[in-house]
Amino acid sequence: MSWGKATRNALTLYLHVFKWPKDGRLTVPMQATVTRARLLAKTDFPVVVSVTAGGTVVEVGSAAARS
Repeated sequence: MSWGKATRNALTLYLHVFKWPKDGRLTVPMQATVTRARLLAKTDFPVVVSVTAGGTVVEVGSAAARS
């Protein structure tokens, strides 16, 4: 994955994003039920997750993606 890597611990999936898209929308090539999403380094930024035909979309906004 060009944006980073993913690791898993039991039922928790961790996305290690080293290169956010400029628009702050990351499409992960999987479809899953997400119960919680947050940025570890910036817990005050909202994270929106949706499932589309193309995969799971994680949105943090362009401001979070730049910082």
